[in-house]
Amino acid sequence: MGKLRTLWAEAPSATKKVTYIAMPIGLVLAGIGLIGDAYGWWEGRSYLTNVLSSFTGLCFAVPFALLILNYLAEPHAEAAQRRAAWRTATATVALYDHARARLHLMCEELEWLQGPDRPSDPVEAHARAQQVILNHWRDIMAWRNSWIRLRDTVRPLLQTNDADLYVTMDADDFDGLLRGAYETADGLTRTSPDSAAAPTEAVAYWHNTMKFLIGVHVYPVEDLKPTG
Repeated sequence: MGKLRTLWAEAPSATKKVTYIAMPIGLVLAGIGLIGDAYGWWEGRSYLTNVLSSFTGLCFAVPFALLILNYLAEPHAEAAQRRAAWRTATATVALYDHARARLHLMCEELEWLQGPDRPSDPVEAHARAQQVILNHWRDIMAWRNSWIRLRDTVRPLLQTNDADLYVTMDADDFDGLLRGAYETADGLTRTSPDSAAAPTEAVAYWHNTMKFLIGVHVYPVEDLKPTG
């Protein structure tokens, strides 16, 4: 009985409407059939009897069939939803990883910021870093946007399907650092080195931060274990 109540509670509204209409009609027709049998109304009316009995059975069968089909289809629908969530997650992680790989190249191009060849003149350092960042700006945007999609869309989608998004550091801390790194990069591209050159140490610090951030991996997981 409890299972039936659950089936009914979870049934679509259309199934409930059909049930509300068909079941009373079926009961009325069944009552007419029984009364007709008692009074012999159906003698010599075999076709009418078949039509009435068929329609009566249909009024009872359709609601039950809809309920059972809904019950049987639900696990398949849930499995399809989980597969769709997983596909979305893996596709977005692939975009994130591709952007990380591109930004690794950017960081290699900026490695002079950490070595003896780093110019002491902030204008020169700013100008050189700015050009590299501009060359990789599309990669920076792709990295940021893929993370935002992972954070705002993919993670909730996974969590509603018995999975989650695993980040190799605290997700909130990563989010804050990424946002800060993006804003710094944006500032470096928008300012003229001659008028507002960032201190060379600040550019070098940003470069180190980026190297750290692009080392952060993200995985869709089941049971809190990375599956790659």
